[in-house]
Amino acid sequence: MFTKWTRIILVTVALTLGLVGIAYAEGDAPDDQTRVAGVILNVDFPGNTFAVRTLSGTDVHVHVTGNTEYRSRDGSIQGFEDLAVDMRTIVVGQERGDGAINASAVFAATPEELPDIMRLKGEVNGVGDSYFTLLTEDGRSLTINVIDRTRFRSRDGEVTALSDLEPGMTALVTAVDTEDNGIVALVVAAGTPGGDIRDRIFRTTGEITGVVPGQETFTVQSNEGESITFVNGERAKFRSRDGSVTGIHDLKQGMLTMVGAIKMEDGTNQALVVMVGNPEDRPERPNVVSPSGKIVSLGGNSLTIETRSGEQKSFSVDGSTKYKSRDGSVSGFGDLEVGMAAIVVGSDLGNGELLALVVGAGNIPTERPERMGDVRPEVLRERPPVSQTG
Repeated sequence: MFTKWTRIILVTVALTLGLVGIAYAEGDAPDDQTRVAGVILNVDFPGNTFAVRTLSGTDVHVHVTGNTEYRSRDGSIQGFEDLAVDMRTIVVGQERGDGAINASAVFAATPEELPDIMRLKGEVNGVGDSYFTLLTEDGRSLTINVIDRTRFRSRDGEVTALSDLEPGMTALVTAVDTEDNGIVALVVAAGTPGGDIRDRIFRTTGEITGVVPGQETFTVQSNEGESITFVNGERAKFRSRDGSVTGIHDLKQGMLTMVGAIKMEDGTNQALVVMVGNPEDRPERPNVVSPSGKIVSLGGNSLTIETRSGEQKSFSVDGSTKYKSRDGSVSGFGDLEVGMAAIVVGSDLGNGELLALVVGAGNIPTERPERMGDVRPEVLRERPPVSQTG
């Protein structure tokens, strides 16, 4: 059984590694599984899918099934209906040919459940048995504690453990500040001065304007208007929604791309990850929204929700809107009251109107509508398609 601290580390590490870190973290997953970490962008209850925006800025669509397992730190995430926009998540599953993932396990947490992440950069000036000291760029001398799950990285692969650190090395540290253990390192990227790989890693999104397979290079016109030439590295991974792009020879002018790369000492840009697709392959974003918060006003056929962040969203209701509560006290619009906690699963009609499909509500604090444990995707499938009117 994991300890409380181990669970925090497992969640935090996966959510803070970013594009390159995720590639490292995949080593912890089964051989035939992939791992994605980020923030839930939207949830499509009728379609049994949700989208995750990774820390690298890419959007990954996740499909869930009846066999998908759900986990959370406090046990509140027990099913697909418990997921909500802005939750932090780790998804482990099988990559599909279209770039999406069939999830075998989903780990989720609200931002309030995660410790604050520290990112520190400086020079190592001392190494102990279970810690090292870091002189940061702003002149602070900090003691950084190391645990079993602390990951060590370096450009040349020579730094794999605390014992490999040496005074004078440059280090980039991702850590958490704990009450009992002080500053605890999650990831330490270290090397000789000038060799910090994180300073050299960057990401570009744009259109492929040229490919020279014989020279192992391709050129991208970025969304910012910059023309950047990339070298195909030996370990570069190519990805596309349909699986047709597996190497530089499959690239074509006009393709859209997101390239994760590292700037080498000789000035060349070596590609690490190349994700490509045709403009017509862009998937349409689901039009389902699911805010949660407190009911602040009720109209004749509408309600307004105020979220924790203070944002207000108004929804219209109609005869097919469904109402749920844990104790059965809310079965219709007339049972709603201002001040109730609520979560609304609604459809964005595209004309500025939000239509409520399901409203889960209850009184504070005896109700926890965020769970909506009795709302199932099949409830939404009973609803006829919503017409898009402008």
